[in-house]
Amino acid sequence: MFGWVVLDRTRDGNEPNGRGEYFHFEQIENSQDLKLKKEMWGDIKFYTHVALVPGEAETLLTGLERWYECREARQNERERLAEERERLSKARREVEYAKLEAAKYANRVTFLRSQPEWSLSRAEQIYLVSEDIKQQLELEREAIRANVVQRGISYLLHFTYPESIEKILQMGLIPRHMMELSHAGFTFSDEARYDGLREASCLSIDFPNYLMLYKYRQQRPDICILAIDVSVLWELPCLFTPGNAARHLHNHTPGHFGPFIGLVAFEKLFLDRDSHRTTYRLPEGFTTDPQAEVLVIDTIKPVAAKLNVQ
Repeated sequence: MFGWVVLDRTRDGNEPNGRGEYFHFEQIENSQDLKLKKEMWGDIKFYTHVALVPGEAETLLTGLERWYECREARQNERERLAEERERLSKARREVEYAKLEAAKYANRVTFLRSQPEWSLSRAEQIYLVSEDIKQQLELEREAIRANVVQRGISYLLHFTYPESIEKILQMGLIPRHMMELSHAGFTFSDEARYDGLREASCLSIDFPNYLMLYKYRQQRPDICILAIDVSVLWELPCLFTPGNAARHLHNHTPGHFGPFIGLVAFEKLFLDRDSHRTTYRLPEGFTTDPQAEVLVIDTIKPVAAKLNVQ
């Protein structure tokens, strides 16, 4: 009885260590048909004898299907391993790059700290101040967060004008010097900035600086108050001045900012000086001096901002 015969039409299908790239199946009806097939395919190599007993063809085909499945699984595994190797290689490259960047960062900070303050440029001085604050935050982040929660502080406040709101929502609340460099057409509520720290944005805690707000409203009644998420206090580099920053920040060299950094400086905003808090029954979240300021030396991203137009 004749049946399905597996024919290999590849160059080295039956050679040692060789396997065909594909198989060809021919149905053999009789001896003449087999002879004709052999004449048509002179290089045919048989994987089984021509005369098949009942059921042998099915067994053969099942085995071949299993082999095909295994071959496909092996190919998939090879592709998976290749992708995994590429992923690991990319991850290793990223780790090495991060190490190099960290080394460059560490070297820069170390180098700048080794230089006398008078030799540093303004940008280098502010950069060191920002790095000092970030290092302090790593140690005190949770303590500042807990203090904010305990006092029930709801938000930070910043004055601006209506024409600046759209740009703030697009770009974030960026420090004054970056506004000036961007030439984006911001309108400044405080043209003077007597504190001189144009690298920082000025904010109040929970209640606006009503003395300044009154002054601005005399100039333009449409002044707006921008409410900002309190997470800025422990996520971004901040300076804390217990009163008007212009009275406290007389010197902008890195060593001068120490008293205005970290948890101790933050808690000083709420000291009951001269029984002021007791006399005026100030809520826990209000600073003792209404002109106390938070100066953020970074961009506050738009996602952290909520608008409250007053």
